Amino acid sequence: MLSKRDPNSKPRLVLVGDVATETADPSKVFDLISPYIRSSAIAFANCEWPLSDKGQPWPGKAGRVVKSRPDLVTTYTIPGFNVVCLANNHLLNFGDDGMFQTIEVLDKAGIAHCGGGKNIDEAHKPALLTRNGLRFAFLSYTSVFT
Repeated sequence: MLSKRDPNSKPRLVLVGDVATETADPSKVFDLISPYIRSSAIAFANCEWPLSDKGQPWPGKAGRVVKSRPDLVTTYTIPGFNVVCLANNHLLNFGDDGMFQTIEVLDKAGIAHCGGGKNIDEAHKPALLTRNGLRFAFLSYTSVFT
């Protein structure tokens, strides 16, 4: 979205991949790109880790089983993300409890989400946002978990 065309133009849509913070200060991590994210109409990111202090590590999960504290929802609010993907290989690192708390934390922060829920119907629901009279629907899926 950052082009050489017009340095004063504002991006309309910003799409970002995996975002997760363990201990870093989100305001420092996103310091250089936050202005671009905040100036967009919609900013979408992948919520790579659960935002939770609940749940137990997924039994037998290979690799690092990580999560962010619930207060690190600021990883998404400080730079200005307003919609996130939940369907990925780490959201269930701490089971359903971790995912449900993540959804609760995002809801309280006013961040739309897609790709997770209490059942298959909720997980398939799109995150809907309206900007300038246009309605946008976001979906997210993973092939890692059923």
